[in-house]
Amino acid sequence: MGGLIWLAWGAQDTSCFMPFYAGVTKIPASFEVGDHWTFSRDSARWAFDYVDFHTQVVYSKAIEDVRLAQKTWEQPAADRTATIDQFAADLHKKDPALARQFLTDYCLSNADRIVQAWWELGDQLLVKYNKLWIYNTQTRKREPMKLPDWWLKLLVEYNKLQPQPQEKK
Repeated sequence: MGGLIWLAWGAQDTSCFMPFYAGVTKIPASFEVGDHWTFSRDSARWAFDYVDFHTQVVYSKAIEDVRLAQKTWEQPAADRTATIDQFAADLHKKDPALARQFLTDYCLSNADRIVQAWWELGDQLLVKYNKLWIYNTQTRKREPMKLPDWWLKLLVEYNKLQPQPQEKK
C-alpha cells in the first residue's frame, strides 16, 4: 500500500482508466497477453485497441458511446476510492498480508470486468456503426450516417471523383 495509479491501455480518449494500488501482488492475466502482431481476445491491450479502431470510423458519434462507458466504469471506481483506502488501511493494521490480498483482489476484479466491458463495447460499436450506417439494435432499424458536405467535397477532390447526377424518380 502507499499509492494508487490509474492505468489506461492505448489511446486515453477511447480507453478506460482502472485503479491499481501499489503493493498488489498480481496483475490480470489479460495484461500479460498480447502483442501488436497477433490479435487475441485474451488480451486487455487488444480490447482497448478494438474499441479505438471502431470509434475512429465515425468518431463524432461513437465517442459518445465510449464516454458513456467510461462514465459507467471510471466514476464509480473513483467514488469507491476513499472507502477502499480506509478499509485497506484498517485491515493493514491487523494483517498487512490480508490488506495486500484485498487490494489485489479488488484491482483484479475491477480490471477484469472493465476489459470484458470493453470487448462488449467494441462489438456494439462494430454493429452500431457498420459501413457508415447507424443501426438501432432495439428497433432493428438503420439510418445512413450523415456526413458533412465539407467532408464529401474533400473526398471528391482527393479521389478525383466525378459526382454523378441523381436519377429522377
